Amino acid sequence: MIWKGYNMRRLFLALASLVFLVSCGPSVPPPMPVQLAAEAQVRFGESRFTAQVAQEHPGALMLEFTAPEELQGMRLSLQGDNASLRYGELDVELPANALPAANAAALLNHVLLRLAQPGAEGFTRVRGGGWTLKGTANGLHYQANINAEGVLTQIEAPSAALEIKLYD
Repeated sequence: MIWKGYNMRRLFLALASLVFLVSCGPSVPPPMPVQLAAEAQVRFGESRFTAQVAQEHPGALMLEFTAPEELQGMRLSLQGDNASLRYGELDVELPANALPAANAAALLNHVLLRLAQPGAEGFTRVRGGGWTLKGTANGLHYQANINAEGVLTQIEAPSAALEIKLYD
């Protein structure tokens, strides 16, 4: 009888371990879609603005500002190592590294590129079914939040007082 009870305990522990491992889910989120269209609400220190974000493919990001009114219609595009800024009659092309290190477009572009890499590392599974991704971009430490469906919802860089929230 003791032998039978010992085997039952081992079987119970093995089944409990299996259930725990299966319930944890994958350690990385599903791949991000290559194309992205979302609204971004950005807080940078005391400033707040809203922009429509579009990504045709990884590394090609465009933000068109919709609020506040003073920025409405401004477009900032990043394509690899190049950036362009268009606002009314102004049309400026410049190297992407000429932009300030703490800028929402570069941080968002960095995180989207990282999420597009197959087998990207650094994800932590969170309660409720999402993930967090921590990293550094242009000297800024950030945390990105990805929901259970694998959609990027928020990026925070506390040292720069920068927060980006993304909505469908």
